[in-house]
Amino acid sequence: VLNFLGVKYLYTNSGLNNVSIDKLPHGYESYYQNNFDYVPVIYGTNGNVQLYRSKQNYPLLYLQHNVMSNLKYNLLTPNEKELSLAQTAAIKNTKGLHTVKFKNSLINIPYKIYDDKGNKVSDVLNSQKATNYSIYIPNNKKYKNLELHFLFNNVFYNVPSLQEQIQMNNLNSLGINGSISNNKNQTSVHGSWDNFRRNVTNNFPTNRWTIALTSGNRNGILTQVSNLNMSEYEDIHNGIINLGWFKHLPNNINMLLQHIGKYSFNLKIVGLPMGHDYNDQVKKIQRNAVKHIKINNKEIVGTIKARTNGVIASSIPYDSGWKIKLNDKKVKPIKVDNAFIGFKINKPGYYKISMIYHTPGLNLGIFISLITFIALIFSRFLMFILNKKEEK
Repeated sequence: VLNFLGVKYLYTNSGLNNVSIDKLPHGYESYYQNNFDYVPVIYGTNGNVQLYRSKQNYPLLYLQHNVMSNLKYNLLTPNEKELSLAQTAAIKNTKGLHTVKFKNSLINIPYKIYDDKGNKVSDVLNSQKATNYSIYIPNNKKYKNLELHFLFNNVFYNVPSLQEQIQMNNLNSLGINGSISNNKNQTSVHGSWDNFRRNVTNNFPTNRWTIALTSGNRNGILTQVSNLNMSEYEDIHNGIINLGWFKHLPNNINMLLQHIGKYSFNLKIVGLPMGHDYNDQVKKIQRNAVKHIKINNKEIVGTIKARTNGVIASSIPYDSGWKIKLNDKKVKPIKVDNAFIGFKINKPGYYKISMIYHTPGLNLGIFISLITFIALIFSRFLMFILNKKEEK
């Protein structure tokens, strides 16, 4: 997604030796120029700030020859939509353009889940304490150059009952404040009751839950905010954890359920290919980039020699305030991929592109403000005249 949004450079706040290459998104490599005027201790290869560069970032504006309809695009899953960004542009009206079918190269990855005792378990997990599980991937060595996504669907969490809470506290507490006292009158039962009392006082447990995945230096979480947090609460039953790009998949992913209670979910693991085919698609997009782009305040200008018809796609969010001209002729802006500004090029040729942004409703707002101001002045003047007449 970073490449699609045109992000060419990434900064980290630690030196190269302290940053695992595993944490970097696909396509980003360490980049350092000795000739720029920064302090090497801070910005050098081992400085506190490290720069990474991608050679696979999409251009700001580019010609996409292949298109698909929004109706078909909206039927794709979130992962399929992400994969389609390199293949095609989704628009409302595809008439006169080259339509293609989405090529689904997603890889479904089989897995097994084991508890901390090595027992195979299902997708219904009863966690009586913060528990680690292992997601085992058989034949992991055959999977290469993939961005690994964990799709959690139909996630449900049952808060423990009062009786279950007492039982769990007996299980988890060794004594008062978590340790058995030497005093014969202060047993583990006292400690579990003390722990339970603190939990009730602190409004625990709530419907908050967290699923955390870890593989080496990589980690990701899916969490439900407590319903006690009314400003941020949203009922969550589905989500995706993206652990990033792997040159070779690990055979084991650690899964931690951080809150006690009963979890149930449907898990699907998919890999987004980031190999030679993806790289070729990105290079094709880069070759079709709009050239000589200049950005001034509210205007973007550029040129393109289009060898085919198609859609000029972008990473600029769609807004009705954009006014677009091709060779000084107005063209209608369209929404691309349900989110970004674009426009059609109906035939090959050389084009000068001008995109000017006008704040929607600005002129109407100025006009209404002016009329209101004039009406206010007129009313004040009328009141002044009436007051003068009353004085006479």
